[in-house]
Amino acid sequence: MLDVRQRIDLAFTWLYEEYCLLQGFTRHSYVKSENRPDHAYNELLSQLIKGVRETCDLKDKIHLMRRILLEAPLLPDEALNQLVEMCFSEEFVNPGYYRIGLKFALEWATHLEKEVPPPSIFAEEFGRPEAEVQWKEETAKTCLTLLLTLLPYKPKGMG
Repeated sequence: MLDVRQRIDLAFTWLYEEYCLLQGFTRHSYVKSENRPDHAYNELLSQLIKGVRETCDLKDKIHLMRRILLEAPLLPDEALNQLVEMCFSEEFVNPGYYRIGLKFALEWATHLEKEVPPPSIFAEEFGRPEAEVQWKEETAKTCLTLLLTLLPYKPKGMG
């Protein structure tokens, strides 16, 4: 599977054949196997995901992983773990969203410099319908929570 992108249909045909063998829709070969019945299917799916991860560019990875998630007849835990791991890799992090979140977090953190909490942080949509006349610990924590949550995940290249 050197060029996964061009051979994805062949890979899915093979994957479906292994699934049919696993489910008993097709006769098994008489070659004795020492592995679990789902071993061949799981191994093929894992190798397919690995091939996508290691050989494709970002655009193709997104497209092919979407196809794998939607078209694979069965997604075992091993495959799901690989997909989750891939989603948390830095390659898939969108720094644009981080910047928007950071801007919002900094805006809320600067409210702490004021003598009294500004009315803008009190609204029904925030779960605080009534404005406060002095800072409370809970309100101060609310202003800092997002910033403290985002700081450990600062993407590379952001000053």
